[in-house]
Amino acid sequence: MADSALHMKLMEGSESARLVVGAGRSRGIRNARRVLECMDGRAESGGESMVRARMIELGYKEPELQVEFPNPLEPGHTYRADMLIRCGERLVVVELDGKCKYEDPEMLVGRTPLRVLLDERQREALLTSHGVEVMRLRYEDVMDEGRFKRLMDAYRIPRVAR
Repeated sequence: MADSALHMKLMEGSESARLVVGAGRSRGIRNARRVLECMDGRAESGGESMVRARMIELGYKEPELQVEFPNPLEPGHTYRADMLIRCGERLVVVELDGKCKYEDPEMLVGRTPLRVLLDERQREALLTSHGVEVMRLRYEDVMDEGRFKRLMDAYRIPRVAR
């Protein structure tokens, strides 16, 4: 919710900081401070926020959000990845896949679900031309902690000390 409030410009980070600073040792203040430290208005969906929160919760390196890559077929155009994790020399793009992009008429924008899938495959192929690995996550992957850890470890996402 904090990411969304920042993204929609319903609040500013400095506003929240003032509220939390004045709360002293109130019940739940530790969690509120943690949320404040982690919130990021670049998240474009609740799902992206959930993925990032799960990464932070489990001690994985925090991703960069909404990173752009040049489209090699169309100079001046870019592709934007949901998240990017820099693992030394390796770059791992994390994409969250939901059913709505294949079913919701607003997200289909006049395309068939098959066309969306084919466009997505082309986009992923072009992303790999930049030397990135692409990890695709589903909501179910994020909600199943064991499965999420196995995926993160399979892509060799580093853990960090916090």
